[in-house]
Amino acid sequence: MRKLLPKKLRNRCHRLSANIQLSAFTLLAFATLTLSHGQQVLIAPPVVPSEPPPTDSTSDTNQIDLAGGGSPVSASSASANRNPFQWGPVILHPRLGYGFSSGTGLQSAPGQSRKSVVNTLSPGIGFDLGRHWQINYTAGAAFYSDPNFKDSVNHNLTLSGRTTYGDWGFNLAQGVAISSDPLVETAQQTAQQTYSTTLATSYQINSVLSSVLTLGQELRDLQGVPNSAGSSSDWSLSGALNYQLGPGVSTGLGAGFGYNKVEVGPDMTHEDLNLQFGYQLARQLSLSLNGGLQIRQFLNSGQSALVSPTFGASLNYRPFDYTTLSLAASRSISPSYFQNQVTEGTSVTLGLSQRFFKHYYFSVNGGYDVTTYQDSTLVGAQFHGREDSRSFFGVSLSTSFLKHGTVSVSYSKNQNSSNALGYGFNSDQFGLSLAYGY
Repeated sequence: MRKLLPKKLRNRCHRLSANIQLSAFTLLAFATLTLSHGQQVLIAPPVVPSEPPPTDSTSDTNQIDLAGGGSPVSASSASANRNPFQWGPVILHPRLGYGFSSGTGLQSAPGQSRKSVVNTLSPGIGFDLGRHWQINYTAGAAFYSDPNFKDSVNHNLTLSGRTTYGDWGFNLAQGVAISSDPLVETAQQTAQQTYSTTLATSYQINSVLSSVLTLGQELRDLQGVPNSAGSSSDWSLSGALNYQLGPGVSTGLGAGFGYNKVEVGPDMTHEDLNLQFGYQLARQLSLSLNGGLQIRQFLNSGQSALVSPTFGASLNYRPFDYTTLSLAASRSISPSYFQNQVTEGTSVTLGLSQRFFKHYYFSVNGGYDVTTYQDSTLVGAQFHGREDSRSFFGVSLSTSFLKHGTVSVSYSKNQNSSNALGYGFNSDQFGLSLAYGY
Protein backbone atom coordinates (compact mmCIF):
# COMPACT_ATOMS: atom_id res chain seq x y z
CA MET A 1 0.00 0.00 0.00
CA ARG A 2 2.90 2.32 0.79
CA LYS A 3 4.15 1.91 -2.79
CA LEU A 4 0.83 3.19 -4.12
CA LEU A 5 1.26 6.53 -2.32
CA PRO A 6 2.91 9.40 -4.23
CA LYS A 7 6.52 10.01 -3.23
CA LYS A 8 5.72 13.53 -1.97
CA LEU A 9 2.98 12.18 0.28
CA ARG A 10 5.21 9.38 1.60
CA ASN A 11 7.91 11.90 2.50
CA ARG A 12 5.35 14.03 4.31
CA CYS A 13 4.17 10.96 6.24
CA HIS A 14 7.73 10.20 7.31
CA ARG A 15 8.19 13.76 8.55
CA LEU A 16 4.92 13.64 10.44
CA SER A 17 5.88 10.27 11.92
CA ALA A 18 9.11 11.75 13.25
CA ASN A 19 7.20 14.67 14.72
CA ILE A 20 4.77 12.30 16.41
CA GLN A 21 7.62 10.34 17.99
CA LEU A 22 8.82 13.61 19.42
CA SER A 23 5.29 14.32 20.62
CA ALA A 24 5.27 10.99 22.43
CA PHE A 25 8.38 11.90 24.37
CA THR A 26 6.88 15.35 25.03
CA LEU A 27 3.85 13.66 26.58
CA LEU A 28 6.22 11.50 28.62
CA ALA A 29 8.11 14.55 29.85
CA PHE A 30 4.84 16.25 30.81
CA ALA A 31 3.75 13.14 32.73
CA THR A 32 7.11 12.96 34.48
CA LEU A 33 6.85 16.61 35.52
CA THR A 34 3.37 15.91 36.84
CA LEU A 35 4.64 13.05 38.98
CA SER A 36 7.69 14.91 40.26
CA HIS A 37 6.24 18.38 40.87
CA GLY A 38 7.36 19.80 44.19
CA GLN A 39 10.84 18.27 43.93
CA GLN A 40 12.58 21.58 43.29
CA VAL A 41 16.15 21.40 44.55
CA LEU A 42 16.84 23.77 47.44
CA ILE A 43 20.61 23.65 47.05
CA ALA A 44 22.26 21.38 44.54
CA PRO A 45 25.82 21.03 43.26
CA PRO A 46 26.49 23.48 40.39
CA VAL A 47 25.10 22.33 37.07
CA VAL A 48 27.94 20.98 34.95
CA PRO A 49 27.13 21.05 31.20
CA SER A 50 27.10 17.59 29.63
CA GLU A 51 28.63 19.01 26.45
CA PRO A 52 30.27 22.30 25.46
CA PRO A 53 28.54 24.95 23.37
CA PRO A 54 29.13 24.76 19.62
CA THR A 55 32.44 26.19 18.45
CA ASP A 56 33.12 28.38 15.45
CA SER A 57 33.57 25.39 13.17
CA THR A 58 29.94 24.36 13.70
CA SER A 59 28.36 27.81 13.76
CA ASP A 60 25.44 28.82 11.59
CA THR A 61 26.81 30.49 8.47
CA ASN A 62 23.79 32.80 8.43
CA GLN A 63 24.38 34.01 11.98
CA ILE A 64 24.32 37.72 12.76
CA ASP A 65 25.77 38.76 16.11
CA LEU A 66 28.01 41.46 17.59
CA ALA A 67 31.09 39.93 15.99
CA GLY A 68 29.74 39.42 12.48
CA GLY A 69 28.92 36.25 10.54
CA GLY A 70 30.33 32.78 10.84
CA SER A 71 32.37 30.78 8.36
CA PRO A 72 31.53 27.62 6.37
CA VAL A 73 32.54 24.23 7.77
CA SER A 74 35.39 22.71 5.78
CA ALA A 75 36.00 18.98 5.32
CA SER A 76 39.27 19.20 7.22
CA SER A 77 37.68 20.93 10.23
CA ALA A 78 34.84 18.39 10.29
CA SER A 79 37.39 15.57 10.31
CA ALA A 80 39.37 17.25 13.09
CA ASN A 81 36.24 17.51 15.24
CA ARG A 82 35.30 13.86 14.82
CA ASN A 83 35.05 11.91 18.05
CA PRO A 84 38.29 9.92 18.44
CA PHE A 85 36.51 7.29 20.58
CA GLN A 86 34.60 5.62 17.74
CA TRP A 87 34.79 1.98 16.74
CA GLY A 88 32.39 1.21 13.91
CA PRO A 89 28.81 1.89 15.05
CA VAL A 90 29.89 2.35 18.69
CA ILE A 91 30.79 5.88 19.82
CA LEU A 92 32.11 6.60 23.31
CA HIS A 93 31.43 9.97 25.00
CA PRO A 94 33.65 10.41 28.09
CA ARG A 95 33.29 13.61 30.13
CA LEU A 96 34.43 15.13 33.39
CA GLY A 97 33.08 18.12 35.27
CA TYR A 98 33.95 20.14 38.34
CA GLY A 99 31.70 22.61 40.12
CA PHE A 100 32.10 25.11 42.93
CA SER A 101 29.29 27.02 44.61
CA SER A 102 28.83 29.18 47.68
CA GLY A 103 25.37 29.71 49.06
CA THR A 104 23.55 31.39 51.94
CA GLY A 105 20.10 30.76 53.38
CA LEU A 106 20.38 26.99 52.77
CA GLN A 107 18.19 24.71 54.88
CA SER A 108 19.72 21.58 56.41
CA ALA A 109 16.42 20.97 58.27
CA PRO A 110 13.10 22.85 58.54
CA GLY A 111 13.81 26.24 60.10
CA GLN A 112 17.61 25.85 60.05
CA SER A 113 19.31 28.14 57.51
CA ARG A 114 22.98 27.56 56.76
CA LYS A 115 25.84 28.89 54.68
CA SER A 116 27.89 26.34 52.80
CA VAL A 117 30.46 25.88 50.07
CA VAL A 118 29.87 22.90 47.78
CA ASN A 119 32.57 21.24 45.66
CA THR A 120 31.35 18.77 43.07
CA LEU A 121 33.17 16.24 40.88
CA SER A 122 31.07 14.77 38.05
CA PRO A 123 32.60 12.04 35.86
CA GLY A 124 30.37 10.60 33.18
CA ILE A 125 30.34 8.38 30.15
CA GLY A 126 27.94 7.81 27.28
CA PHE A 127 27.61 5.25 24.49
CA ASP A 128 25.99 5.52 21.07
CA LEU A 129 25.23 1.92 20.11
CA GLY A 130 24.45 2.23 16.45
CA ARG A 131 21.56 4.43 15.34
CA HIS A 132 18.97 3.14 17.79
CA TRP A 133 20.42 2.87 21.30
CA GLN A 134 22.08 5.25 23.75
CA ILE A 135 23.40 4.73 27.28
CA ASN A 136 24.45 7.55 29.60
CA TYR A 137 25.84 7.44 33.13
CA THR A 138 26.87 10.34 35.37
CA ALA A 139 28.10 10.30 38.96
CA GLY A 140 28.13 13.45 41.07
CA ALA A 141 30.17 13.55 44.27
CA ALA A 142 29.24 16.59 46.41
CA PHE A 143 31.33 17.82 49.35
CA TYR A 144 29.78 20.38 51.74
CA SER A 145 31.79 22.69 53.99
CA ASP A 146 28.98 22.88 56.57
CA PRO A 147 28.89 19.70 58.71
CA ASN A 148 25.09 19.90 58.93
CA PHE A 149 25.01 18.68 55.30
CA LYS A 150 26.18 15.17 54.45
CA ASP A 151 28.64 14.59 51.62
CA SER A 152 26.95 12.48 48.99
CA VAL A 153 27.35 10.74 45.64
CA ASN A 154 24.47 10.90 43.16
CA HIS A 155 24.06 8.43 40.29
CA ASN A 156 22.08 8.86 37.08
CA LEU A 157 21.84 6.11 34.48
CA THR A 158 19.64 6.20 31.36
CA LEU A 159 19.06 3.77 28.52
CA SER A 160 17.05 4.91 25.52
CA GLY A 161 16.19 3.30 22.22
CA ARG A 162 14.10 4.18 19.20
CA THR A 163 13.19 2.61 15.91
CA THR A 164 10.54 2.69 13.17
CA TYR A 165 8.76 0.00 11.22
CA GLY A 166 6.66 1.23 8.34
CA ASP A 167 4.26 3.82 9.77
CA TRP A 168 5.00 2.73 13.35
CA GLY A 169 7.45 4.38 15.70
CA PHE A 170 8.73 2.92 18.98
CA ASN A 171 10.59 4.61 21.86
CA LEU A 172 11.86 2.95 25.03
CA ALA A 173 13.44 4.75 28.00
CA GLN A 174 14.77 3.29 31.25
CA GLY A 175 16.22 5.46 34.00
CA VAL A 176 17.78 5.00 37.43
CA ALA A 177 18.42 7.99 39.69
CA ILE A 178 19.97 7.82 43.16
CA SER A 179 20.26 11.19 44.86
CA SER A 180 20.57 12.93 48.21
CA ASP A 181 19.92 16.59 47.39
CA PRO A 182 18.20 19.13 49.67
CA LEU A 183 14.67 19.75 48.36
CA VAL A 184 12.29 22.69 48.73
CA GLU A 185 9.40 20.41 49.69
CA THR A 186 11.21 18.64 52.53
CA ALA A 187 13.59 21.51 53.49
CA GLN A 188 16.41 19.00 54.00
CA GLN A 189 18.65 16.52 52.23
CA THR A 190 16.40 13.79 50.89
CA ALA A 191 17.77 10.35 50.07
CA GLN A 192 15.76 8.70 47.32
CA GLN A 193 16.05 6.09 44.61
CA THR A 194 13.89 6.34 41.51
CA TYR A 195 13.46 3.72 38.78
CA SER A 196 11.45 4.79 35.73
CA THR A 197 10.41 2.94 32.59
CA THR A 198 8.54 4.33 29.59
CA LEU A 199 7.39 2.77 26.35
CA ALA A 200 5.89 5.06 23.69
CA THR A 201 4.44 3.94 20.36
CA SER A 202 3.17 6.09 17.51
CA TYR A 203 1.23 5.25 14.37
CA GLN A 204 0.74 7.41 11.29
CA ILE A 205 -2.88 6.71 10.30
CA ASN A 206 -2.77 8.91 7.19
CA SER A 207 -1.08 12.09 6.00
CA VAL A 208 -2.78 14.29 8.64
CA LEU A 209 -3.91 11.93 11.42
CA SER A 210 -1.72 10.06 13.91
CA SER A 211 -1.93 8.41 17.30
CA VAL A 212 0.37 8.04 20.31
CA LEU A 213 0.23 5.55 23.18
CA THR A 214 2.50 5.80 26.24
CA LEU A 215 3.00 3.35 29.12
CA GLY A 216 4.91 4.50 32.18
CA GLN A 217 6.13 3.15 35.50
CA GLU A 218 7.97 4.92 38.31
CA LEU A 219 9.18 3.21 41.49
CA ARG A 220 10.52 5.48 44.24
CA ASP A 221 12.07 4.73 47.61
CA LEU A 222 12.30 7.63 50.07
CA GLN A 223 14.33 7.63 53.29
CA GLY A 224 15.03 9.91 56.22
CA VAL A 225 12.07 12.31 55.94
CA PRO A 226 9.81 12.58 59.04
CA ASN A 227 6.12 11.87 58.35
CA SER A 228 6.92 10.84 54.79
CA ALA A 229 4.74 8.72 52.51
CA GLY A 230 7.67 6.30 52.18
CA SER A 231 8.12 4.29 49.03
CA SER A 232 5.66 4.65 46.15
CA SER A 233 4.80 2.98 42.85
CA ASP A 234 3.18 4.86 39.98
CA TRP A 235 1.76 3.31 36.83
CA SER A 236 0.26 5.32 33.98
CA LEU A 237 -1.31 4.83 30.56
CA SER A 238 -1.95 7.76 28.23
CA GLY A 239 -2.94 8.17 24.62
CA ALA A 240 -3.47 10.98 22.15
CA LEU A 241 -4.98 11.46 18.71
CA ASN A 242 -3.25 14.21 16.72
CA TYR A 243 -4.48 16.07 13.65
CA GLN A 244 -2.31 18.15 11.33
CA LEU A 245 -4.38 21.23 10.49
CA GLY A 246 -1.80 22.60 8.08
CA PRO A 247 1.93 23.35 7.71
CA GLY A 248 3.26 23.88 11.23
CA VAL A 249 -0.20 23.73 12.88
CA SER A 250 -1.45 20.71 14.82
CA THR A 251 -4.06 19.85 17.42
CA GLY A 252 -4.90 16.79 19.46
CA LEU A 253 -7.00 15.17 22.15
CA GLY A 254 -5.32 13.22 24.94
CA ALA A 255 -6.55 11.05 27.80
CA GLY A 256 -4.83 9.06 30.51
CA PHE A 257 -5.24 6.88 33.59
CA GLY A 258 -2.89 6.40 36.52
CA TYR A 259 -2.60 4.41 39.73
CA ASN A 260 -0.43 5.58 42.66
CA LYS A 261 0.41 3.13 45.45
CA VAL A 262 2.08 4.64 48.53
CA GLU A 263 3.55 2.98 51.60
CA VAL A 264 1.84 5.34 54.10
CA GLY A 265 -1.54 6.89 53.31
CA PRO A 266 -4.35 6.08 50.89
CA ASP A 267 -3.58 4.79 47.40
CA MET A 268 -4.89 6.91 44.53
CA THR A 269 -6.22 6.63 41.00
CA HIS A 270 -6.59 9.49 38.56
CA GLU A 271 -8.04 10.19 35.12
CA ASP A 272 -6.73 12.94 32.87
CA LEU A 273 -8.22 14.63 29.83
CA ASN A 274 -6.58 17.42 27.83
CA LEU A 275 -6.67 19.25 24.52
CA GLN A 276 -3.42 20.12 22.73
CA PHE A 277 -2.41 22.72 20.19
CA GLY A 278 0.92 23.32 18.50
CA TYR A 279 2.25 25.94 16.09
CA GLN A 280 5.66 26.17 14.44
CA LEU A 281 6.79 29.07 12.24
CA ALA A 282 10.09 28.07 10.64
CA ARG A 283 12.84 28.56 13.24
CA GLN A 284 11.48 31.82 14.60
CA LEU A 285 8.46 30.84 16.66
CA SER A 286 7.09 27.73 18.33
CA LEU A 287 4.01 27.52 20.52
CA SER A 288 2.65 24.55 22.46
CA LEU A 289 -0.55 24.58 24.53
CA ASN A 290 -2.50 21.96 26.42
CA GLY A 291 -5.32 22.23 28.91
CA GLY A 292 -7.77 19.95 30.65
CA LEU A 293 -8.56 18.51 34.04
CA GLN A 294 -7.61 15.69 36.38
CA ILE A 295 -9.98 13.73 38.59
CA ARG A 296 -8.15 12.04 41.49
CA GLN A 297 -9.73 9.45 43.78
CA PHE A 298 -8.44 8.50 47.26
CA LEU A 299 -8.98 4.78 47.87
CA ASN A 300 -10.32 3.58 51.25
CA SER A 301 -10.17 7.14 52.55
CA GLY A 302 -13.69 8.56 52.61
CA GLN A 303 -12.33 11.74 51.08
CA SER A 304 -14.24 13.03 48.07
CA ALA A 305 -12.56 13.07 44.66
CA LEU A 306 -10.31 16.02 43.86
CA VAL A 307 -11.18 17.69 40.54
CA SER A 308 -8.51 20.14 39.37
CA PRO A 309 -7.79 21.99 36.14
CA THR A 310 -4.43 21.27 34.52
CA PHE A 311 -2.56 23.07 31.78
CA GLY A 312 0.79 23.52 30.13
CA ALA A 313 2.10 26.20 27.79
CA SER A 314 5.46 26.99 26.19
CA LEU A 315 6.46 29.74 23.79
CA ASN A 316 9.87 30.09 22.14
CA TYR A 317 10.68 33.09 19.97
CA ARG A 318 13.91 33.71 18.04
CA PRO A 319 13.92 37.32 16.80
CA PHE A 320 17.57 36.89 15.72
CA ASP A 321 19.99 34.03 15.25
CA TYR A 322 21.37 32.92 18.62
CA THR A 323 18.75 34.96 20.50
CA THR A 324 15.91 33.05 22.15
CA LEU A 325 13.07 34.26 24.34
CA SER A 326 11.05 31.61 26.16
CA LEU A 327 7.91 31.59 28.27
CA ALA A 328 6.41 28.56 30.03
CA ALA A 329 3.52 27.94 32.42
CA SER A 330 2.04 24.80 33.93
CA ARG A 331 -0.36 23.45 36.53
CA SER A 332 -0.25 19.84 37.77
CA ILE A 333 -1.28 17.55 40.63
CA SER A 334 0.88 14.83 42.19
CA PRO A 335 1.38 12.81 45.39
CA SER A 336 3.40 14.61 48.06
CA TYR A 337 6.52 13.30 49.76
CA PHE A 338 4.52 13.60 53.01
CA GLN A 339 1.91 11.06 54.06
CA ASN A 340 -1.79 11.71 53.41
CA GLN A 341 -1.13 14.65 51.10
CA VAL A 342 -1.12 15.62 47.44
CA THR A 343 0.25 18.79 45.91
CA GLU A 344 -1.29 21.22 43.44
CA GLY A 345 1.41 23.25 41.73
CA THR A 346 1.26 26.22 39.36
CA SER A 347 4.37 27.83 37.87
CA VAL A 348 5.40 30.50 35.36
CA THR A 349 8.94 30.95 34.01
CA LEU A 350 10.54 33.45 31.61
CA GLY A 351 13.97 33.13 30.02
CA LEU A 352 16.41 34.76 27.60
CA SER A 353 19.52 33.29 25.98
CA GLN A 354 21.98 35.14 23.78
CA ARG A 355 25.36 34.52 22.15
CA PHE A 356 27.91 37.37 22.13
CA PHE A 357 31.10 37.71 20.09
CA LYS A 358 30.85 34.12 18.76
CA HIS A 359 32.26 32.57 21.94
CA TYR A 360 30.13 33.71 24.90
CA TYR A 361 26.71 32.39 25.87
CA PHE A 362 24.55 34.41 28.25
CA SER A 363 21.27 33.27 29.80
CA VAL A 364 18.89 34.72 32.34
CA ASN A 365 15.69 33.22 33.70
CA GLY A 366 13.19 33.81 36.45
CA GLY A 367 9.79 32.74 37.58
CA TYR A 368 7.20 32.21 40.24
CA ASP A 369 5.41 29.11 41.50
CA VAL A 370 2.75 28.28 44.07
CA THR A 371 2.39 24.84 45.68
CA THR A 372 -0.65 23.93 47.79
CA TYR A 373 -0.81 20.76 49.89
CA GLN A 374 -4.19 18.97 50.04
CA ASP A 375 -5.21 16.45 52.71
CA SER A 376 -6.20 13.06 51.26
CA THR A 377 -7.97 11.67 54.35
CA LEU A 378 -10.18 14.46 55.76
CA VAL A 379 -13.81 13.52 55.08
CA GLY A 380 -16.37 16.01 53.81
CA ALA A 381 -14.07 18.91 52.90
CA GLN A 382 -11.05 19.80 50.83
CA PHE A 383 -8.50 20.76 53.49
CA HIS A 384 -5.87 23.26 52.41
CA GLY A 385 -2.77 22.87 54.55
CA ARG A 386 0.70 24.15 53.77
CA GLU A 387 1.05 26.64 50.92
CA ASP A 388 4.37 27.82 49.46
CA SER A 389 4.97 30.78 47.15
CA ARG A 390 8.43 30.80 45.57
CA SER A 391 10.16 33.32 43.33
CA PHE A 392 13.45 32.51 41.64
CA PHE A 393 16.02 34.21 39.42
CA GLY A 394 19.19 32.97 37.74
CA VAL A 395 21.86 34.29 35.39
CA SER A 396 24.86 32.55 33.81
CA LEU A 397 27.68 33.25 31.36
CA SER A 398 29.60 30.45 29.64
CA THR A 399 32.21 29.97 26.97
CA SER A 400 34.06 27.08 25.36
CA PHE A 401 37.78 26.25 25.40
CA LEU A 402 39.98 23.68 23.66
CA LYS A 403 37.05 22.73 21.37
CA HIS A 404 35.45 20.32 23.87
CA GLY A 405 35.57 22.25 27.14
CA THR A 406 33.12 24.62 28.81
CA VAL A 407 33.53 27.08 31.67
CA SER A 408 30.63 29.00 33.19
CA VAL A 409 29.85 31.33 36.08
CA SER A 410 26.38 31.73 37.56
CA TYR A 411 24.28 33.43 40.20
CA SER A 412 20.85 32.39 41.47
CA LYS A 413 18.40 33.68 44.04
CA ASN A 414 15.48 31.75 45.56
CA GLN A 415 12.92 33.11 48.00
CA ASN A 416 10.20 30.89 49.43
CA SER A 417 7.30 32.08 51.61
CA SER A 418 5.32 29.41 53.46
CA ASN A 419 2.45 29.39 55.95
CA ALA A 420 4.10 26.33 57.57
CA LEU A 421 6.76 27.11 60.15
CA GLY A 422 10.30 26.28 59.06
CA TYR A 423 9.78 26.03 55.29
CA GLY A 424 10.42 29.64 54.29
CA PHE A 425 13.90 30.68 53.15
CA ASN A 426 15.86 33.33 51.26
CA SER A 427 18.87 31.93 49.41
CA ASP A 428 21.68 33.38 47.27
CA GLN A 429 24.14 31.14 45.41
CA PHE A 430 27.22 31.86 43.31
CA GLY A 431 28.74 29.13 41.15
CA LEU A 432 31.61 28.21 38.84
CA SER A 433 31.74 25.07 36.70
CA LEU A 434 34.22 23.45 34.35
CA ALA A 435 33.48 20.58 31.99
CA TYR A 436 35.36 18.70 29.29
CA GLY A 437 34.01 15.88 27.18
CA TYR A 438 33.41 14.36 23.77
